[in-house]
Amino acid sequence: MAGDRAGPGSEADCGHGFTEKYGDADSDGPDWIADEADSNPMPASAIRYLNRWAYYGAESPEPQIRAWFLTVLSRLGIVSPASTGSASTVILFPDFAVLKKEVEELRAELSSLLCERDELRLVVCKNIEIAYILSLGNLENKAFALNCEVRRLKREIDLIQARKKRQEKIALLAIEKILDEEFAECQRQLCSRLNRMNKALVSSKRRPLTSENTKEIRMIYQDIVTALHPDLHPDIAPARAQLLSEAVQAYETGNLNNLRIIRDIADQPVISGQEEDSFATLVKDKKRLTKALERIREEISETKSEYPYTMKDLVEDPEQIAKKKAEIEKTIAQLKEAYDIYAVRLKELLR
Repeated sequence: MAGDRAGPGSEADCGHGFTEKYGDADSDGPDWIADEADSNPMPASAIRYLNRWAYYGAESPEPQIRAWFLTVLSRLGIVSPASTGSASTVILFPDFAVLKKEVEELRAELSSLLCERDELRLVVCKNIEIAYILSLGNLENKAFALNCEVRRLKREIDLIQARKKRQEKIALLAIEKILDEEFAECQRQLCSRLNRMNKALVSSKRRPLTSENTKEIRMIYQDIVTALHPDLHPDIAPARAQLLSEAVQAYETGNLNNLRIIRDIADQPVISGQEEDSFATLVKDKKRLTKALERIREEISETKSEYPYTMKDLVEDPEQIAKKKAEIEKTIAQLKEAYDIYAVRLKELLR
């Protein structure tokens, strides 16, 4: 191996070059391992040093030394004479191959989970909300608006009574201005509700996708996520990240043509300066991907615990819809009764 390593700056010099740069390693493991595993210019010298002197007869090396040792072996595989046609080459440790497979599996799982989360948010929850709004939204908006009117009427009565007790002149325009300010949020919420109703009506009139188109959209979107998502590619260029944003919009609206175009662009090769995953890089990737998986699982769980997903069982059950309608209609009847009572009282106050 010493002869094979000559030339690319990695002579096996019994570890002398290594000790000149780093000194003697102690039993706790050297501090340079994590930072310089990929940049050490003398891997063969380091291997010779670690193999012969650094273990102190221990049954297995310290974890830090072991990780660095495997990384160095992977670098030697890159610069081995196999790339020049020589019969001699370096076989990577089984640990490296196992770790690489684990990282690949984590990537695939994360890609699938990201698509599951986006389908849940952009398709499933959206369809549940549309179904809920079309079934109950009109009644709920009517009840909300009537409730605001009742509260405003009661507040107007309170303001007039307070002025009468203080023997002040009743200025209705000034009172109306106060009420407009106090109930501005009610008006804003009512406008928001009406906008959601309008959007749901527009969405319901769109031509539904065929099962073949739906399947193709899911497949294309997963390809795009695999190629562009920052959880899978932390160093992704801003331009490619923007492509993912456009893909999300196309996925949400079911725009198959745009998704096809984005996939074609995303499939273009990206030039990378990293020819081979090092052991240290794979360790970092595994840790990062594992955390990302935990986060996405939590997001999926949270989405399923919130509106509109919590309405899923209701919108799929006609009996529950009918029961909910009856409850809202009862509330509307009670609010109308309360409004009539307050209207009579206000008229009496203004006599």
